[in-house]
Amino acid sequence: MRRKTESKSLYATYKTKEARRGSITVESRLDCCFREFCSHEGNTATVYVDGEKLSQTIRFQTHQMRWFFEAFPEVMMVDATRNTNDARYKLFSFMIHDVFGHGQFAQHALMENESTECLTNAVTSSRHLTRSGTKPAS
Repeated sequence: MRRKTESKSLYATYKTKEARRGSITVESRLDCCFREFCSHEGNTATVYVDGEKLSQTIRFQTHQMRWFFEAFPEVMMVDATRNTNDARYKLFSFMIHDVFGHGQFAQHALMENESTECLTNAVTSSRHLTRSGTKPAS
C-alpha cells in the first residue's frame, strides 16, 4: 500500500516540475541561462569539454566578481556543494576575503567531477581572464 502512495507522490512531483519548467531538457535550460548571462557586458563564461565533446567544467564570473578577484587576488577560499542541481554537477565557489574580512564570491564553476584537470581548468581560466589586460573598471 505504501509503495503505491510513494509512486503516485513521485509522479505528481515530476509532473509539477515538468509543468513549471516545460518539457525542455536540463541542457537546453542551461544553454539558455548562460547565453543570457553572457549577454550582459563584463560577464564571462568558459566551457571546457573532453574528447567526446561533453562538458567537464563550466566557469563563470560576473563583472563585479572579476573586479573583486583583481582587487584581492592573494586570498582564496573554495566552497563546494554536491548533487544540488538537476545535472548533478558539483558547484565550486571561489571566494576572496575583502579588507573588511567579509567573503566575496570571485568565481563559480560547475564541474562534472572533482578531478585535478577540472579544478586546474577553473583556477587557471580565472587567472588568465583577470591578467589578460582587460582589467574590470571600478
